[in-house]
Amino acid sequence: MSLKQSSSRSNQKQDSSYTLTEQELQLLTALAGGKKNEELAEQFFTSSRTSEYWLSKLLNKMQAQTASQAVTEAVRHNLISL
Repeated sequence: MSLKQSSSRSNQKQDSSYTLTEQELQLLTALAGGKKNEELAEQFFTSSRTSEYWLSKLLNKMQAQTASQAVTEAVRHNLISL
């Protein structure tokens, strides 16, 4: 199963019922880079609580228990690269 991207940013083949926004892809990329919640909040110009909420929604959407699992799946499905 692969993950779809809603933006036209990627030309990669994807065939899943999941749709990730550009912001979610940016969040995954930041997580892959080792950013912690406070750093995510700074990067996205928001509060820590909001970035926690975004992460929670992303994990739920990707059916992942941890940020590491979400990043692993995103890399596996060619949504982001390390």
